[in-house]
This record gives sequence, structure tokens and C-alpha cells, in this order.
Amino acid sequence: MNKSIALWAHPRSMSTSVERSFRERGDCVCHHEPFMYFYYLVKFGTPYPGFDPENERPRDLHQIADMLITKPEAIDYVFFKDMSYYIIDHLEVLKLFMEQVTSIFLIRDPRFSLASYAYLDPKFSLQEAGLEAQWNHYSWLKKNGIPVMVIEAETISTNPQDSMMLMLDFAGLPFIPEMLSWEEGRIPDDWIQAKAWHKSSLTSTGFTQLTNRDPDKVFEKAQQALPHLDEYLKHHQPYYEKLKAAAIKI
Repeated sequence: MNKSIALWAHPRSMSTSVERSFRERGDCVCHHEPFMYFYYLVKFGTPYPGFDPENERPRDLHQIADMLITKPEAIDYVFFKDMSYYIIDHLEVLKLFMEQVTSIFLIRDPRFSLASYAYLDPKFSLQEAGLEAQWNHYSWLKKNGIPVMVIEAETISTNPQDSMMLMLDFAGLPFIPEMLSWEEGRIPDDWIQAKAWHKSSLTSTGFTQLTNRDPDKVFEKAQQALPHLDEYLKHHQPYYEKLKAAAIKI
């Protein structure tokens, strides 16, 4: 059984709430998007808006991977949330690492995630929308015989306990009821580097029902301000549909 659990997400997919849940367990050391230090600061040389890098964090691809499979002596598990697009071009050199972590993919309707992303960073790129990279990452893991799970954010928000129990069973962790709630406003240390992106998670006290707004209306409003979002949606929607077809059902 792997002692490291990876949540591979795309932006604005409710991934910080899942990460927050694992932080409440008490038996996990948690890392928040460690590969963004490689992607933004090494590969491209500049941070994204709202990202205030911390100097002591590793930036080398292999040093980050080593950190994520290194379990502190007094802790049972390592959990990290990250984005597939950070490492999609480097899967072959990370193959041993990928074999040593349990991979769970989190997806959300891109009409919501793209609209939310555009609100925080109107200049985000097509790749940063994330779903194409997730599908390619998922497909690579399947091709290499590495177990993988896909779950929808909507599934977790509708049925948090059963969803988390399925994820934990896949990862080989026991369920701990305390992981379903947390204290409002308490910010994890490594969220400070990008706290502007996590306001909803900071004001929550547990998994909440995702919006019941009409996704077409939400997206249309965002697309009116940023017409290129229509291209982004058309590009990523097929990858979302493929991942959705592979997602677990409750």
C-alpha cells in the first residue's frame, strides 16, 4: 500500500476543500501544490497572479517528488493536492514516483470552473484550465497499469461522507469522522503563499453543497466578459466528458 496520496485536480474544482479535509485527520502531512514551484518558477520563470513563493520550498522536479514520498517518522501518510498540467510533460521521468503514490483525480463541470478561474485570473492560459492535462495524465497511468480513481466535485458536495469513504478505501486509509469538518478561518501555513485563491475554503466549516445555479448562465456571464472562454470550453469539454465517464458513482 502506498503511503502517499495524490489528488490531481484542475483549478477551481473544490480541491482545496478535499485537501482541508485530509489536514483534519491528524495522521497526514499535507502539501499544497508543491509542483507549482517547478512549473511556474523553473519551467516558465514567473509566478501566477496571487502566488507569493516561499524561498525554502524545493523547486527541482525530483526534489519535489522525493519530498512527497518521504513520510515523517511520527506520521502515517503523506497527502498532496496538485495539478496535472504542472507535470504532464514529465511523466516518463516521474514514472517511479507515480508508481509510489495513490492517484485520485478530481473534476468539476468546466462551465463552473472556467467561470470561477476567469474571475480570479482573466489571463489564464488554455493549458491552465487543466482538464486536457488531467485526461492525458489519467490515460498515461492506465496505460502503465497504475491504479487510478476519478471522482466529481459534485459527488463529494452532495454526499461527503460516502464519497470520502470511497476515496479512503481506494487509498487504503481508515475513515476518520473528524475530517468532515474544520474550523472557519484557520489558514494552513502553506496556503499563505496563495491565500487569495482559497477564500471560500477559509470561510467554510466543511463540505458544502455546490451552487445550484444554472451552469450555462454562469458560463455565459463569464464568457460575455471574456469571449475566448468559449474556445477554452470547447477544447476542454471532451476531456471532461471522458473523465466523467470514468468517475465513481454513489
